[in-house]
Amino acid sequence: MRYGDATVLRDISLTLQLGEAVAIVGPNGAGKSTLLHILAGLQADFTGSCAMLGRDVRRWKRQDLARQVGMIPQSLVMEFPFTVEQVVAMGRNPHVSGMFETEADWQAIDDAMRLADCTALRHRDFRSLSGGERQRVILASALAQQPGILLLDEPTTWLDLRHQVEIHRVLATLSQQGMLVVMVTHDLNLASAFANRILMLADGALVADGNPCNIFTPERIQSVFGVQSQILHDASGVPWMIYGR
Repeated sequence: MRYGDATVLRDISLTLQLGEAVAIVGPNGAGKSTLLHILAGLQADFTGSCAMLGRDVRRWKRQDLARQVGMIPQSLVMEFPFTVEQVVAMGRNPHVSGMFETEADWQAIDDAMRLADCTALRHRDFRSLSGGERQRVILASALAQQPGILLLDEPTTWLDLRHQVEIHRVLATLSQQGMLVVMVTHDLNLASAFANRILMLADGALVADGNPCNIFTPERIQSVFGVQSQILHDASGVPWMIYGR
């Protein structure tokens, strides 16, 4: 993938499976968001191929793709006075065939708001929400799609600590139930706790692909991020990083 003369991604080769919880990590400019956009079918002018269920994402009809893939961007600007409930209901658009939502649609909307902890915001104007509240509503909208694949670009940037942990628990549970969850994040510790697979990018290339225990080493963190680290492990063996020591 190139932007003008700049190569943003190169020699990327990987296969993602349903039921995986995947974290894409790397420094700024490594190509993380670009890779996510390609997976979502939002970036078409790349060389090579990106296929979902055996078909190139560029050949999927947009509605059919939206029934399979949910995408949560870093931020969403909403200029119109939609309520939270209406924003979440927009996630049902790929499934709606008539003028009105069905009982199944409303059940999906209610379930999504409950999972994202934004039910109490149901009647609020989306524009009045804080950054963290907006992010939870955007997540609920994507969950209302009931996709098999969920792609997230730094989904916890605006969230407080409690909601960061809760959202990661929800995402881990969804993957355990069979959803493919792929998340771009700068928080290596949350990635380690949430994901069973880490994709580490540097300078547009995939430099490491594996489970957190194998990927997060002081040598690799120094090489990729230029930061010294100490690796600890919790009772279940999940690595936990302390930086600058």
